[in-house]
Amino acid sequence: MSAFKAHTYLFLVFATLLFASCTSISTPPLVHPSRIGLEVDLATIMDNLDEYTTYFSARAFNPSALLFVPKDSPYTVVPEKRGMGQGWNLEPDATSIKKMLNIINDRDRMKHPVLKALIRPVFGNDQAASSDLLGFLFSINSTFARPVADTPMTFKIYQIPEIPRNGETNDDNGFFWGGGFRN
Repeated sequence: MSAFKAHTYLFLVFATLLFASCTSISTPPLVHPSRIGLEVDLATIMDNLDEYTTYFSARAFNPSALLFVPKDSPYTVVPEKRGMGQGWNLEPDATSIKKMLNIINDRDRMKHPVLKALIRPVFGNDQAASSDLLGFLFSINSTFARPVADTPMTFKIYQIPEIPRNGETNDDNGFFWGGGFRN
């Protein structure tokens, strides 16, 4: 009977710790824009590209994500750079952005890429709000932001690794690598 009481006690301690730790988990870094009170869609962003600084992750011929950072944001966003075309890369040209958007939609159509709001880390019982917005992400994958050292208004955004493209590689402009990347 003593062993049963010890196991019961350990179970209760474990359950209490688990519950306490789960209540302090931060808000997810990517949420639907409506969750933070924003009624924004991809078409609206594309119509107003001049209001955003736009980055793509990975390489231009096969981007894994597009990141739209509002130019009037109170936060400073530091996109992760990896070299060799990896990491986040600035793209000021609207035509190139539309081409990359089409590549993501075409390549990932079975997984349905969506527009998500990337918010700064919010811990505890605080609810994320539109004032926590760092940018909008369009991808099938996720990323996150972390504060940079001693600057509370600066956040590093981590890259989304390149996603292999499947399909035909016999076009003249194609580039074959692993999963069949192409223009």
